[in-house]
Amino acid sequence: MVRSSLLLIALLAAPAFAQEPTGCATLKWPLDKERALLVKPARSFPPAKA
Repeated sequence: MVRSSLLLIALLAAPAFAQEPTGCATLKWPLDKERALLVKPARSFPPAKA
C-alpha cells in the first residue's frame, strides 16, 4: 500500500521536474572571449639594462 502510494506520488510529480529552467540558467552568455584572455600568455617585457 505504501509503495503504491509513493509510486503514484512520484508519477504525478514527474511533470514538475520537466519544467523549463528558470533563474540563473536562463542568463547564460558566451564566454569565448573571457576564456581566450585567461589562456593567453602574459606579456613579456625585455630584460632591464643595467
